[in-house]
Amino acid sequence: MKKFVSLFIAVLLAVALLAPVAVSAPATVIAHTAGAPQVVDLLAGQNINVGTVSVWNDANTLYVKYETTGGWEMTETHLAVATALNGIPQTKKGNPIPGQFPYSTKHDPAVTTFTYAILLAGLGHEPIIAAHAVVVKGMSCYQTSILYGIQRSTGTVYAIDVITGNSSTEFVITPPPPATNIGPNGLAYDAVNGRFYYCDYPNTTTLYFWDTAQHVAGSIGPDIAAADFYNGKYYYIAGGLTPPTDDLYEVAFNPDGTIASGYPNKLADIAGNAHGWTFNGDIAIKGGVVYGWGLCDTHKQYEFFTYDLNAHTFTIITVSYPSSLQLAFGSNGILYGHKSAGNGEFYVVDTTNGNVSVVTPMPNPGNLYTDLASGMLCGKLVCETAWAEGQPFPGKDWATYFTYIVQ
Repeated sequence: MKKFVSLFIAVLLAVALLAPVAVSAPATVIAHTAGAPQVVDLLAGQNINVGTVSVWNDANTLYVKYETTGGWEMTETHLAVATALNGIPQTKKGNPIPGQFPYSTKHDPAVTTFTYAILLAGLGHEPIIAAHAVVVKGMSCYQTSILYGIQRSTGTVYAIDVITGNSSTEFVITPPPPATNIGPNGLAYDAVNGRFYYCDYPNTTTLYFWDTAQHVAGSIGPDIAAADFYNGKYYYIAGGLTPPTDDLYEVAFNPDGTIASGYPNKLADIAGNAHGWTFNGDIAIKGGVVYGWGLCDTHKQYEFFTYDLNAHTFTIITVSYPSSLQLAFGSNGILYGHKSAGNGEFYVVDTTNGNVSVVTPMPNPGNLYTDLASGMLCGKLVCETAWAEGQPFPGKDWATYFTYIVQ
């Protein structure tokens, strides 16, 4: 019996050796490229498809491209890429912290596409990718450049779209101000309440506002030529004083639009009295930073300056453009300057260095404005946080990541 079993096993081994061996075909690997990337959905609020995140690589670089659709735009993007999940910044409970991601960009104005390029070295063969964005919808007016100007002598306030060149009348001050080529002035727009603030110029201490008619807001310092509205307050630097000043004031308001008790309030000598402007220019405010353009009587030159309302820091730049500019941010977030003389040209002003470049075509009609005001609020925003679709993080907050295989 043992001989029979041994013989049977030997026969089976012989058959196995003679049988053909099945060989698996090698897996086909198609390299991801910019034209054929790996694509995952970009989801907002867990289930709203707002676009895609595309990933590809070449020999040295990993590319991660965000794209939004359907009227959605991105105001922030955050990206983390790591060899393992614990390499993504997280809380102790396992919730990701986008603000600490290594790659982070604020987009102002908002964008519909943005790409990060990251060196592949050290990322391994299957990096973990966490792609986060802040997305908004309803920002159609950010595709315009609307700001406001108060025409000299007439007191007519125009809405001006610097991109299209179109201008339209908002209202006319009643009664018309005294005929002067430097008034009315001190224009600022309270977009939340739909109020325009302004004053006669020169030699007046009265601040007015307009909603559907003209009202007296109250008394402020004389000769207000450089003003803007920010975060519920009217800010100004007085002009035409002797000696010239660097004093920045703020004015708060009651619900009915009149000046609140205790205001105006002097905030600071923003230049430590080292500069004084006559004013021959203007201020505009965005993101808590005052941007100013003025003729410095101390140094006998035009200067572009900034003052951070939170950090209380001041910077100064001597500019090459030798003329007065009225300043305002358009609804697209860009700083513009207007020469209230000659043909009334508009310029884009670089907020980093004060360089200017002329805008063409020039807005029509070609009015001369004694002052500009930063622009309108866009329509009601829908704001969501969005993640590239994938696996959930271990924490309880909704957030996802995905894996990419380097090709």
